[in-house]
This record gives sequence, C-alpha cells and structure tokens, in this order.
Amino acid sequence: MDSETLIESAIRVLNTADPYEKARLGDSIAVKWLQGAISEPYDPTVDLPVMDRPARLTNVKLVSPSLMPKLGKAGSLQSRQAIVHSLVHIESWAVDLSWDIIARFGKQEKMPREFFTDFVRVAQDEGRHFTLLAARLEEIGSRYGAFPAHDGLWDSATATSHDLLARLAIEHCVHENPEVTINSIESDDTSEEEIIQKFHSVVREHFRGPLKPPFNAEARKAAGFGPQWYEPLAVKESNA
Repeated sequence: MDSETLIESAIRVLNTADPYEKARLGDSIAVKWLQGAISEPYDPTVDLPVMDRPARLTNVKLVSPSLMPKLGKAGSLQSRQAIVHSLVHIESWAVDLSWDIIARFGKQEKMPREFFTDFVRVAQDEGRHFTLLAARLEEIGSRYGAFPAHDGLWDSATATSHDLLARLAIEHCVHENPEVTINSIESDDTSEEEIIQKFHSVVREHFRGPLKPPFNAEARKAAGFGPQWYEPLAVKESNA
C-alpha cells in the first residue's frame, strides 16, 4: 500500500515539467489509485499548497491568442503539423488541469471519492491522448515546441482557481468533459433548472462571447448534457 495520498501524488505530477514524464507519472499514479495501492485521497490534517502554475518546459514559444498564426486547413504538411501541434499543446494542459482540480479543490471542498476517481480517469486519458498525439507529430516530421502556442486554457484556470463551480463549468464543461462535470455538480437539493441557470450565469461571467457551434449533440446527450445547457449560451446576450 502506498503511503502517499492522491493529492500528494497530484502535486508531484504538477511539479513535473517534462510533459512526456508528466503523462507517464500520471498514468502510473492513476493505476495505483484505481487498483487501491493509493487508498486515501488526502490527509485531513495536512494542508498542501498548490502552485499557481504547474511546472512546464520553456521550449514552447507562448504568444497571445490574438497573435497565433492561422493553422490552415491541413492542405500542406506544415498546416497538418501545426494542427497536430495545437492538439498536443491542448492535451498537455488537459493533463495539468485534471490533476490541478484534484489537488486544488478535492480536500478544500470535501469532495466525495467519486470526484477523485472521475478526474483520475480523465487525467489518465488526457495523458494517453498527449502521448499518442506527440508521437504522431514526430511521425509527420515535427515535434512539440516547433510551433508557437497560447495558454488560454490555463488563463481560464487561473481565473477560476478560487471557485470550483466556475472551474467545472468553464474548463471541464465548456472546454472539456461535460459528463464528469454534470456528475460533480448535480445535487439532490437543487432542481435541474436551477443548476442550468447557475451554469449559464457562471459561463457568462467567465467565458467571453457566445459558445461556438457545431456541438456534438449526441455525445452531450449521452452525458446528460442536453441542449438546454448549452444552446442558450451560443446566442449573444442582448444589452437592451
């Protein structure tokens, strides 16, 4: 049995700068948690600080989202490389985001064990996605860091670092994984309509502009995330 708690392990992942090693370490920790080798989510007597920003390598040139070059439509090798590179970068942040929500909010909000298991599985999947996409990028003659990237995902994480509901809504529902989010925020004491209204309010506060369709309606419906959750957010609010 591992004496390290899951949150201690999550912080170890976040402190790992190399994204390949981060993915490997995250997968190892996920296996231990899912198999019971790591048994405790956290030590209730210990408060562990979570860094404002995870450790990252400096080989990726970061630019403002508004200054990002166009990716193109995959008509050339360079365009295909740029598109895959952007996906690799997104997945690298998705790994950090999954471990960060565990470390930052798990103990603070006294979340149930299911919360930890859901996000461990997400983190493991994101690590696998990163590894596969990074390998594909190398297969087509490029590497992670060969193109500029932006940190819009982490900017949103920073803006929601003190509010679990906002973090779930923006990062893991608007940007990422609605199924985990819905499971995490549903409450027996609150009607779905009230939850949806709160969700809309949080998204409009923290997400600039309307959501952009098309939406994968079938997958969202399977996750319990019907159109009433997101279609109203695809319409620009009137100031009248």
